[in-house]
Amino acid sequence: MSAGFGLPVLDEALGGGVPRGYVLLLEEDTGLSSDVLVTFFMVGGLENDENVFVLNTDYSIGSIKDLLKSQGIEASQYIENGRLAIMNSFGPDESSTEKAYATIHNVSDVREINNAVRDFSEKNKEPMKFRGIVDSLTTIAMSAESSRSVYAFVRSQVILQKRCGGIVLMTIHNKAHSNRLIAALEHVVDGVIELRKERYYRDWRSILQIKKLVGREFSTREYSYVVREGKMVIE
Repeated sequence: MSAGFGLPVLDEALGGGVPRGYVLLLEEDTGLSSDVLVTFFMVGGLENDENVFVLNTDYSIGSIKDLLKSQGIEASQYIENGRLAIMNSFGPDESSTEKAYATIHNVSDVREINNAVRDFSEKNKEPMKFRGIVDSLTTIAMSAESSRSVYAFVRSQVILQKRCGGIVLMTIHNKAHSNRLIAALEHVVDGVIELRKERYYRDWRSILQIKKLVGREFSTREYSYVVREGKMVIE
C-alpha cells in the first residue's frame, strides 16, 4: 500500500506513491524552502484518514496551523481529536492554545526526540495508518554532539517504521552539512527527493528530482517547479 503527496505529477513519478514503512529524505538547496511540499504531505495524510505527527524544530505551532490553513485545513480540530500530533521543540507559542503531543526540551538530545517519535509510532502502528514529518534534521544535527548521533537517529527510524508501517519525511539543508554525512543519510534511508536551484540561461529555476526509492520503479527526470499562491506547480 502506498501514500501520495496529493501532487499528481510527483505521485506518478514515485510510481504511484510512497510505500508504507518508508523513511524519505527531503533535501533542500540554499535559498529554497520545502514548506509547500511538506504541507501537501501533511494534508495528504489528514485527508486520507491517517494520523500525522510533526516534529517541529524551526516553526511554532501557530506557524504550522497557518501552513495547513493555506491549504484549507483547520488544524485545531485535528490537534484536539488526536489526528495531528505536534512534537514541539520550537518553544512556547502564545498565539496557539492547543497543547503539543510532546515537548522536546533539548533538541540536542537525540534520544529524547527518538523516544517521542517511537511513542507515537507504537501507538499508531499497523493496521492503523500514519505518516510523520521531522523538520528539520539540520537543526537537530547542528545542535547534537556529533553527526553520528543524527545518523543513528535516522537509522533507528528506518528500522522502527519498517515494523510500524509509518511513512516519515525528514527535511535537511544539504549544503549545511558535510558530503560524508549527506551520503551516509542517503544510503540508510528508503528514498531521497531533492529540491535544488539550477542556472537557466540568465535566470535560475527550481528543480525537483527523485534520487532514490528502494524497491520501486520511479522517474529520475528533473522536474521544473514553481510555487504560486501556496500551490506547487510541477512542470
